[in-house]
Amino acid sequence: MLITPKHTIEDALSEVKKQLFSSVADKNHIMRYFAVSTVDTETNLMSSRMVVMREFESDWTVKFYTDYRTSKVRDLLHNRRSTLLFWDPSKNLQVRIKCDAVVHHQNTVAREAWKLVQGEAQKSYSTLLKPGSPISTPDEAYQWPDKTGSDHFALIECIPVTLQILQLNKLKHLALKFVRIDRDAGWKGGWIVP
Repeated sequence: MLITPKHTIEDALSEVKKQLFSSVADKNHIMRYFAVSTVDTETNLMSSRMVVMREFESDWTVKFYTDYRTSKVRDLLHNRRSTLLFWDPSKNLQVRIKCDAVVHHQNTVAREAWKLVQGEAQKSYSTLLKPGSPISTPDEAYQWPDKTGSDHFALIECIPVTLQILQLNKLKHLALKFVRIDRDAGWKGGWIVP
C-alpha cells in the first residue's frame, strides 16, 4: 500500500507523483506501462491500448511516443480528450488522468524527442506498412526501409484536466480526486468516497 489514512492530501499526491517520476527513470517500473483510452473515430466507442511513458512532468503532464499512422493518433486529432490508466498491483494503486492530448509530429518537439530514440528502437516508428494494415503472415509486418527516419514518429503530450487516485485496501479503500481548470491553475480537490 502506498497511501494510508494518515497521509495528508499533499503527502498522498507527492507519493503518487514520486512513483510516476520513478517509472520514467526505471525501465522495470510497473507504472512505466499504462493504458491510453480514446474515442474511436470509426465506431464512436472507447478504444484502449498500452503505451510506454517517456516523460512525466511536475504538473502531471505525461508524454509517450507512437507511430503517427496509428488509430490512436487519428482518434486524438479528431477528439483531444483521452484517459490514461496506471496500475501498480504490488501497491494496489490505480491512477487515472483525464487529459487533453497534443500530437507532436514533424515539429520541434517531435524532432527533439526523436534524437532520444536510438538504434533498433527507431524501427518501431518506421515500418513500411502502417500499423493496423492487414497482412497474410506475421513476417510481413517486419519490413523497414533501408534507412529509418522520423517521418512517422510522433510524441503525444497528455495535459491533465482531472486526476483520480484509488488506493485499494480490503474494505477501506482510499480515493482522491482533483480538477484543474487550465495548465497554469493549481489542482483543486481532495478525498472522495471510493
